[in-house]
Amino acid sequence: MSASIDTIPSLAELDQQIREARLWFIPDCSKTITLMQALLPLARAQGAVRQEAEAQLLLARSYWALNQLELGHTALNHVLQLDEQLPQINAEHDNLRADLYLAACEYSQALKLWTACLKKALKLHAYDLYIESCLGLGNIFVAHAQYGEALRWHDLALEFARKSRDHELLAECFLHVAADYNFLGEYKLTLAMSKQAEPAFITSRHKAWLADWYLYRGEAYFHLNALVEAQAWLQSAWELNQQYGYPWSQAINLLALGRTSTALLRFSDAEHFLTLAHEKIAAFGSQTLMLRALNQLAELGRAKGDAKMEWENRRLYNEMAIADAEKLAKEKLTSSLDRRIRELDTQLLVLQTRQENLMLRQKSSADSELLQTLRAVSLQDPLTGVSNRRCLDDEMPVLFQRCGEDQR
Repeated sequence: MSASIDTIPSLAELDQQIREARLWFIPDCSKTITLMQALLPLARAQGAVRQEAEAQLLLARSYWALNQLELGHTALNHVLQLDEQLPQINAEHDNLRADLYLAACEYSQALKLWTACLKKALKLHAYDLYIESCLGLGNIFVAHAQYGEALRWHDLALEFARKSRDHELLAECFLHVAADYNFLGEYKLTLAMSKQAEPAFITSRHKAWLADWYLYRGEAYFHLNALVEAQAWLQSAWELNQQYGYPWSQAINLLALGRTSTALLRFSDAEHFLTLAHEKIAAFGSQTLMLRALNQLAELGRAKGDAKMEWENRRLYNEMAIADAEKLAKEKLTSSLDRRIRELDTQLLVLQTRQENLMLRQKSSADSELLQTLRAVSLQDPLTGVSNRRCLDDEMPVLFQRCGEDQR
């Protein structure tokens, strides 16, 4: 049934509903889906192309978060069918489509879209999209275990996020860089950054990110052989992950707890954590994590002298690893040329964007210097160089608070 004219909301009301749906994305993205599915027919009846496109983008992001990738692609296909004279929407489409491709391990398609998004973001001065594209490109290199190259992209994203006002993006960038440090074995850098960046995670609406942050800190302490500290931070991460975490994060947290408990000779705790990790991984089906779980269970059996436990898990591990190796061998025989072509495409696209990144960094630095100069001019009398009334207005609250603290 089509909505009557009287029930069709105004454009401002549609915008308000989209803002409300965005607020629901972090705590419950299924609620976001429900709200946007109800809004879409109203936006079409109103002829509100921009609002319809934004609703479809929000739907796609929510489906991506729930790992419903086909539904995410369907929502983005609807965006393409709308009026193309929406440059910001077009760039956001590329970013989200790349997220979906990365989640499906379709790296070449993701790479091309994020590279295109970088260029569009530059033209639009949409630095939030630029940052997200840099994070995505870095994640492609993480998937290929090229952690140095990943750090280069993630560090570039962090550089721009420090200058933005988006605290959520800043926290996300810190998270990616810390993960890269751990992958590269730079555990002291992880700990140094964790102290610097923790306020961003405490104030973030993504509470699951704080759990990941504690997890990275715990893993760094483990590799530095500070096992008690590692266990404490991993346990703090697990307390948060039980409330807010996603199955993947929970599984990694449990594997880390199991490994640390084994090292501390707390075998009962280790078996509890690893068994729970095994159950969670089996539920969402990650072969990579399952191999890790089986290997750690075998190591636990060896550590506590349980030969049956060690043998059984070694056998399951070997069977799965052999099957995986055979599958990879077949794929290499049938697609080695195609993979080589994709690698060359990757190298060309990366080289193409590096010069653009350098130019943008130089422009950003110049803009920052200009802003600092303008601020200095606005706070001083041009004739005498003495601080003016605006400077006094800025400094007075700080001075008043300081006097109160000093009881003066």
